Amino acid sequence: MGNHTERKPYDTDFSDAEWAIVEPLIPGCKGGGRPREVNMRDVIDAIFYLLRTGCAWRHLPHDFPPPGTVYDYFSSWTRDGTLKRIHDTLRRQVRVQAERNEEPSAACIDSQSVKANEQVGIDGYDAGKKIVGRKRHILVDTMGPVLAVFVHSAGIQDRDGAKAVLDRIMQEDPQRLELIWADGGYAGKLIEWVKQECGLVLEIVKRSDDVKGFKLLPRRWVVERTFAWLGRYRRMSNDYEFNISTSDSMIHLAMINIMAWRLPKLRMFPNTLLKNSRPVSARNASSERKSEDRQSIQNTSTVQEWSRAHNGESSIVDETEMDGRIRVRGIGGALWRCAGKWHHGDCLLRGQPFGRGQ
Repeated sequence: MGNHTERKPYDTDFSDAEWAIVEPLIPGCKGGGRPREVNMRDVIDAIFYLLRTGCAWRHLPHDFPPPGTVYDYFSSWTRDGTLKRIHDTLRRQVRVQAERNEEPSAACIDSQSVKANEQVGIDGYDAGKKIVGRKRHILVDTMGPVLAVFVHSAGIQDRDGAKAVLDRIMQEDPQRLELIWADGGYAGKLIEWVKQECGLVLEIVKRSDDVKGFKLLPRRWVVERTFAWLGRYRRMSNDYEFNISTSDSMIHLAMINIMAWRLPKLRMFPNTLLKNSRPVSARNASSERKSEDRQSIQNTSTVQEWSRAHNGESSIVDETEMDGRIRVRGIGGALWRCAGKWHHGDCLLRGQPFGRGQ
């Protein structure tokens, strides 16, 4: 795929581990014509540089391939569905690494209104948010990755935009999807439409009128967290794209970047994930054990003290250091030593399961 350019790396560049995951999914050279000379890793790095920094195509740094070349690859991958296929492949790999089925049985839907550039082709006015621009309608699984995305005018109501999103996901023939959670904006006739046309259950998670201030609602926070992940990419701060298909691809690219960053860590530390396939009784016993672990390790400062606190019941398997934190893996699970305290590995990974740092 060409020779990799020797240059000083940017913070947005793929690491070797991330590139090893994405490289097999990049299409090969087309038959006929000149041999490919540009390095595909430089092209991918340039696309993610634009996505993360929010610059224009023509403002890409000179040590990347020419902006026209980078845009041509991006445009071609958008038209032929390559970006969507890469995204779906990584999403399935993430679920498998988390010891879940490749396809989810439940999902959450929501929309986000964003301002649009004056040159965009389609926009509208969202009277509720008082925003002139577009709406990003996404359907995510219970872990956060996107199942379906549809960008449309901000003037379209959520109930009407949801039909386009669900039509798109039903065209892919989801094998296990049964339940969708949504907020009060999707209540009404849409519930019956989803049941009749899609064969799914649309459950409305409503906020109690008695509660004042912020309230974390079950299930709905998953899709809100996905919007927060997208907000870390400056190209996503507004909708600068003329074509709707380009806006869809930007969302897929952001999730590709997040999942490619996350997959090597899931493969490196698979034992730090909760095994939800175990019986409920076993999970409850494990939760009680972890609660006792957290209480017993607060005053310990070494691996040996932690082991003695368990009377030798949990033997140490290995001790490694990563990003300034000490990780200790034993039969009972994994612990992290950070800021002078021990933290259980399950809490660390499940607290930030995908989010990439600023």
